[in-house]
Amino acid sequence: MNQIININGKAIEQINYKGVPVINLPMVDELHERRKKTATNAFNRNKKKLIEGEDYFLVPKDEWKTLIRSHEMRPDQPKTISKYGGDMVFLSETGYVMLIKVFDDDLSWQIYRLMVKGYFTQRTMVSASPQKHDIKMTIDIGRLAKQADAHLDGKASLRLLNHLTGIPVNDLVSEIEIKESATLLTQPGKEAEILASYLFALVNTDIKELGIEISTDADGRNYILARTTELLEAMKIVGKANRLPKLDYDANGLGRMLAKLAPELENLGWRRQLERIISGQRYYQYTCLEILN
Repeated sequence: MNQIININGKAIEQINYKGVPVINLPMVDELHERRKKTATNAFNRNKKKLIEGEDYFLVPKDEWKTLIRSHEMRPDQPKTISKYGGDMVFLSETGYVMLIKVFDDDLSWQIYRLMVKGYFTQRTMVSASPQKHDIKMTIDIGRLAKQADAHLDGKASLRLLNHLTGIPVNDLVSEIEIKESATLLTQPGKEAEILASYLFALVNTDIKELGIEISTDADGRNYILARTTELLEAMKIVGKANRLPKLDYDANGLGRMLAKLAPELENLGWRRQLERIISGQRYYQYTCLEILN
């Protein structure tokens, strides 16, 4: 039997597909106390932004009937289907987190926290072939590694894992950092904070040849002048140097995100404005509204 998890007073049996905890759209409506098909409509509106096989799975009927049979037999479970006979959408953790960003009420934030900490938590680690390590772990392991970083060269918390799995400690550390970065980038409201951190890192960097202009205006405020392509490359350099969460954007994606989050970035101390266009190339100025010493 699958693990039973309490989510806001509801006993939920964890559904796993291909070794990944998943949840279907009617369950999202039930847990977030939304009208039927609210999650389905949100999914259809945002489907093009999600990646099949990573953020969601389209599962044929002969497979999902087996997945949810025991779930539906429990009288205290949210009812996920009635007589539906087609393929069914199941969301992974990343798909669920991105979908519920449109739910901005207090209950949804509470359910979101419980689901990420409880339902989607992976408590086992799997060692695959020598060519590739398939590691699944909780963010708590990542926090433990960070705490251990100040003691015993940061390896104390990983030695037992190394002993149990045979995976080199350095590979474990790398996977933890990737997991933490991915989790942070998918949390609602975190994108603007992360981008602001990158901009602050850029104006405070000693790294040469970033390929962008960093200077000070007449009011003594630092600014960055660059095309989005060069800005992304510079961010990658300072991000690696300052161990910032990894950016999962191409230049077009970064440009769209910066435009979308411009009001939030200004609240965080950065003003974005188009400075000039040369031969069709757009140069944006990012001005730090704080006077940095």
